[in-house]
Amino acid sequence: MFVVAVEFVVKSEHAEAFERAVIENAEDSLRQERDCLVFDVCRSITGTQFFLYEVYEDADAFEHHLTLPHFLTFSEGSKDWVCSKKVNTFALVGDLRSPKESTSEG
Repeated sequence: MFVVAVEFVVKSEHAEAFERAVIENAEDSLRQERDCLVFDVCRSITGTQFFLYEVYEDADAFEHHLTLPHFLTFSEGSKDWVCSKKVNTFALVGDLRSPKESTSEG
């Protein structure tokens, strides 16, 4: 598995619009890209920092993601809102998440 961690700092006056746009991009990625397995969007308590955690089948799947219309729309539409962006990539060496059983009490 190929993991992408992206950190954004956005201009405060654009934080709400950025949040909407990045969530839409994440939803489209999960819906349209078979090899996009995880796309979590996190926002700092202060509100201007965002952290994306993405998992793809492999590096080729991520490279393909970068060419798709929903990503290009997000990237172009939000570029003036961003103060800084840092992208790191990793190989997933241990997936320790397990599905939790849902319990209902009645």
